Amino acid sequence: MSDGTPPGYMNDEKMAGDEGGARDDAADTTQDIYQTLDPLDPRKVSLDIFEMYCHEMVNTPSVGRRAYLINKMKYMMTRLIGHQYPYGRLYNRTCIANITARVCARQPYSIDDASDADDGYNCQLADCLIDFPPEKWKKIILQFEDLRESLLRKDAALIVLPEELSDEDDGNTQDEAPMEDDSVNPLLGSSKEFTETYNKILNSMKFHMCLSHIQPQLENAMLKENFADEEAVVIPHDDIVAFDNEIEEAFGGNHDNSKHAQLLTSLLVTTKKRGSLHLKSFDEIKDIYVTNMRLFDLARFQNTFLKLIRRWSEMVLPVAELTKLGYGSTTPAVGTHNKENISSLGSAFATRATNQQREQTKRPIDQAGNDKSEEEEKDVGDDEGDKEDNLGRLKRTREALMKNVEDPLDACVAKAKSARTRSTSRHVTAESESTVSTPSFLKKKKSSYKIAFSDSDNDDDNAKGKAEETRVEMDDLEDSAEEDEGVKLSKVPERFKPNVDVAPKKIAVSKATKPKQGKRKRFTDSEDAAIRNGVERFGAGKWSDIKSYYHIDLADRTAVQIKDRWRTLNN
Repeated sequence: MSDGTPPGYMNDEKMAGDEGGARDDAADTTQDIYQTLDPLDPRKVSLDIFEMYCHEMVNTPSVGRRAYLINKMKYMMTRLIGHQYPYGRLYNRTCIANITARVCARQPYSIDDASDADDGYNCQLADCLIDFPPEKWKKIILQFEDLRESLLRKDAALIVLPEELSDEDDGNTQDEAPMEDDSVNPLLGSSKEFTETYNKILNSMKFHMCLSHIQPQLENAMLKENFADEEAVVIPHDDIVAFDNEIEEAFGGNHDNSKHAQLLTSLLVTTKKRGSLHLKSFDEIKDIYVTNMRLFDLARFQNTFLKLIRRWSEMVLPVAELTKLGYGSTTPAVGTHNKENISSLGSAFATRATNQQREQTKRPIDQAGNDKSEEEEKDVGDDEGDKEDNLGRLKRTREALMKNVEDPLDACVAKAKSARTRSTSRHVTAESESTVSTPSFLKKKKSSYKIAFSDSDNDDDNAKGKAEETRVEMDDLEDSAEEDEGVKLSKVPERFKPNVDVAPKKIAVSKATKPKQGKRKRFTDSEDAAIRNGVERFGAGKWSDIKSYYHIDLADRTAVQIKDRWRTLNN
């Protein structure tokens, strides 16, 4: 990539970097500039902040949040993109954030409700993905191919800071960058993500690039309820010819090996009389459209593309420093400790897309049964891919765990057996021992007394409560026998009966008037947006989960108020 300029946010006419030679002035140094700089160096601070924004651009589930991040990153993009080296970690993060913003920072189809379009961030790009012309799709394909080549290099995760600039600088620097290594990483090059999955996404991009010649007219026609008035949706003949030529150019002359090319060609028909190309009738196209909804759906394409970009970032690049510390709105969901990744130059961070992020935009289809079956097939396909990834990750983590772990079962069993043996021996010894002799201070004396109280009702008032003292005559033989027998347990004392009533005292309760309820506070736009996003994320009825997740926006609202507001918004 010749001039060191990755795809820019500011200028869409500027193509993704051209193929060219690498920089020659970085051939003799391997110094890590990042470690030698002052912690407050602007380049080091910019790298940390920019990596956090790039990580958030890729991992946030909100389309409006990505559009909002584009505006926040404009200044840093202007300062970093134009004056950085065309390799290394910063360059790759720039390319990843750029292509993610182009494809996933806009809605796939137009949405009437502005609040649903920007997720409450008040940031929305002007065009939708369905409105992209073929030129933009070609630019995205070039970016996608260049990004793969850049990530497969062995220096993909190398820290290469941009040149230090001042107002008078012309872009030159005295610091030398670390030496680049453009050789391909064999582990990454043979992985499924960079081969099979990459080809699937690339074919999907070519598929939608060909369709862009007849879009959005074709999409609008598919969403109509009847096709009696076909003149209402007119596709020029020149666009149909360009559509056919684009298929030949993108997929080649042999369409037998490409499902996408066969599907696109099935939309065309050649008339024998005129000898020209035409689209099939709208009824036939509608049947093809509904049967192959998974390939036509741009929302599903966005989710699949974003899933691959996240996986690439996890495999090649380490987690951003500020993200590990908890900065930003997206933080690692599976711990923040670093693990050696497949590129051997950074740390891997595994985050799987949740079911709530699979489908953000649903489009109306008349045939509900077919639409439901397509949704089920899509979920099954995504679940199978997730299961394979989860099983592989579980196997690797289990093997790593068992390397340093010894099974404690044998030691526990031996410990338990020894404990039972000792307890049994104690029990046998206790039974065999003779009666324990009574200590002298617990032996009864010959001068002991027994006091008895009379509770008879026939006694006189003076006699009531008077104790009768009876001298107990102790025999010498009995005393000696008691000394040998030992001390026995005394009788259980009677229950204590207090002479005073212990009923609880009555507590005087002041009947104060309830405070008057204040004026009801109207729901703000941010609260309404949080309620809508919460229902999309958790579903209607999960009001406590919605309040817990959006606790900042809905701090002054209860779950009942949120439920009532949702009913009001839908009426």
